[in-house]
Amino acid sequence: MKKFFLLSFAALLLATGCSGSSEPEQLVSMPVLKYEVGSSDWTALNAFSPGENVLEAYQFAVDHPEVLDYMPCYCGCYESDGHTSNTHCFVDKVEDNVAVLDNMGLG
Repeated sequence: MKKFFLLSFAALLLATGCSGSSEPEQLVSMPVLKYEVGSSDWTALNAFSPGENVLEAYQFAVDHPEVLDYMPCYCGCYESDGHTSNTHCFVDKVEDNVAVLDNMGLG
């Protein structure tokens, strides 16, 4: 059951991680999104999140980077942002128990 949940959630992350758009993007200055690891305070993300699924995807990415590290991202973010795995679509870095979130996971 646990394996099924992890595989289902991983599929959800792939689907929401780096969605492409055919419309031209407007350059909007996004604030740096930070999350204190282990807390339940997602206010930085809630202002931009379109739904609960996105919040769950970010939480999973922060809690289980060892799963997403093996999942490549196919949207081309390696060329533009240097992402080497699906983890980087959600989390830029973690320092001193604070995760700096990437906005690409917002879709």
